[in-house]
Amino acid sequence: MHIRVLPAVAAAVVAVALVVLVFVPYVAREHRRRGELRPGTVLLAAAALLYALGLVAYVLVPLPPVGPGFCEVFGDLRPQWRPFAGFDQVRRPGSWSELTGLLTDSSVQQFGFNVLLFVPLGMFVRHLLREGIGGAVLAGFMTSLAVELTQITGIWFLYPCPYRLFDVDDLIANTSGALLGALLAPVLRRIPGQLDRAEAGSPRPVGPYRRLLGMVCDVLLLWWLGVALARAADLLLRLGGVDLAPVARLWLESAALWFVPAAVLLLATAAGRGSSLGQRAVLLRVVDDGSRPRIRAVLRRWLAGLGGLALAEGLINALFPVAGTAFALAWCAAHALVVPRSRHHRGLTGVLAGTDLVDARATAEAVR
Repeated sequence: MHIRVLPAVAAAVVAVALVVLVFVPYVAREHRRRGELRPGTVLLAAAALLYALGLVAYVLVPLPPVGPGFCEVFGDLRPQWRPFAGFDQVRRPGSWSELTGLLTDSSVQQFGFNVLLFVPLGMFVRHLLREGIGGAVLAGFMTSLAVELTQITGIWFLYPCPYRLFDVDDLIANTSGALLGALLAPVLRRIPGQLDRAEAGSPRPVGPYRRLLGMVCDVLLLWWLGVALARAADLLLRLGGVDLAPVARLWLESAALWFVPAAVLLLATAAGRGSSLGQRAVLLRVVDDGSRPRIRAVLRRWLAGLGGLALAEGLINALFPVAGTAFALAWCAAHALVVPRSRHHRGLTGVLAGTDLVDARATAEAVR
């Protein structure tokens, strides 16, 4: 894989993992801070996360192995302190063709790449953090300085000697890129889905998008908890030197992956007055004829939704594992398709349990 492509791939993989981990807390935060999760805000936040990880990966990846003679190979690297020294071998163009030919010069390309690398930083700092141009430029300079110090210290002395060059030209190019990005930041305002349409504390209609978002949060919570418990159970078995029979191991795995997480989320739902954690993240409240649902209604919703999925998946995992993914997709698709077609977008669980969903910020009078 090309050396410039590898950091991007590494950043993308880590970004996906982090998005999965922080998705539910981010959804809950946005609904309490802005009243809803707006697509434009999500897009910019994801882009900023991917950019930050890409910048870190660009500094660190690839990590060369340390072996005999490592410092002899990289020992001739000396910091470059003279501004624009990289352009010493670049000839002054005497014609238009020579001017356009500068674009193929490696020194010009490297300087230009370092300028472009920090343009997003200036844009994000000014637009998302609401800093001025000076603040964005300072952030670009300090970030670039941190990058260069990381390189001159061999990743802060983790390596016996530096394996990348400290170059003052990079500081100049990166800071210039941050300035350019700060000037271009108003372009980000044109991305739709960022405008505040109401106060964060004001009730809003229960639409299908919000309902589906809560369902996604619930499924992610079930998956997170299951994976964590399954890994913990496996670790305990290894540490204890316990060797279970294959059938017993399958049932233990089903319990850790599905049965126990579903029971935990059921308890959380009961504690939340019938509303699941995913519904609470998007500020939805389950009601039965305008009041708190009874325990029977809560159990029916649980069996028709997340609990039923977990119980079925646990049995499938123990008896016929190959069908687990297909069943989960079919189950989730069926629930998703009913949401926009059901009254108040209450979904299949609401239809079967006889309950409705309202905005958690609605007053008791508004609910009735």
